[in-house]
Amino acid sequence: SRTSVSSSSSSGAVGGIIGFPQLKSQPPFWGIKVRLIWKLWQYVAEDIKGYAAAHYLDEENRHVCLVEPCRWHHAGGSPVSLKRARGPVRQMRPDMHLLVQRYIQPWTGGFDVGFALMLNAGHFSTHRSISIPEVCRASVFISHTWGENFEDFATTLHRTLSPERVVWVCSLALDQNSDIAGSLHDLDTCPFSVALRASQRVLAVTDDSAQALSRCWVVLEAHLARLYRKPYDIALPDDTNVDQWQTLREKLEVLDVTNCHATVAKDKEAIL
Repeated sequence: SRTSVSSSSSSGAVGGIIGFPQLKSQPPFWGIKVRLIWKLWQYVAEDIKGYAAAHYLDEENRHVCLVEPCRWHHAGGSPVSLKRARGPVRQMRPDMHLLVQRYIQPWTGGFDVGFALMLNAGHFSTHRSISIPEVCRASVFISHTWGENFEDFATTLHRTLSPERVVWVCSLALDQNSDIAGSLHDLDTCPFSVALRASQRVLAVTDDSAQALSRCWVVLEAHLARLYRKPYDIALPDDTNVDQWQTLREKLEVLDVTNCHATVAKDKEAIL
């Protein structure tokens, strides 16, 4: 149970070893510290920006190489040449989609857990006396869209929250190599809903376009925050930028859930 994990972890090294495997079935413990997200950005920054600059996406979201032969390693991608691209193409962005495809999925393949739990397991292997809740239990649920640049996302968290704050981020919490759609069939009991309900507060992260507010999942998470009476805040990469807050205000004034978008059409149907 959730209680037994907390109590066993506080007893020291032995408790940590016993309690940790139980976390695979407890979404509130799939959190990650803000400083590790910042380190993740610093680690992938040069590669993800270079890769995105060297590729387009076609209408099937395949990675379209701008140069032949392309010398990039296409981890997690389906590369095609520009002449074989289908439909209109658009510039690839170093966003959460690319982060998951290029790094998170390859790194976590075969472990049957999300990136956060995998990373924390490695930490516990050498620091077994540390409290499990201290490292794994998320106190802040992060609401965001995958379409924003990962740099903006990491920067916002880095500037807004304490480095030691444990946060719940769907792309890093969920097993990205599993049937995620199947785990979302019940919006009341799915992992992200359970994690949000167990958190202390919800923080919506968006960039200067405020596009997060037009995403179905973000709107749903705002609704759940209100339903569960969780404090709800919005953060930008630069909180001092008046123009960005004005854009955010304009989005909120015309917000209509029926006009919101989801990457998977069935997700919107389920939410509505």
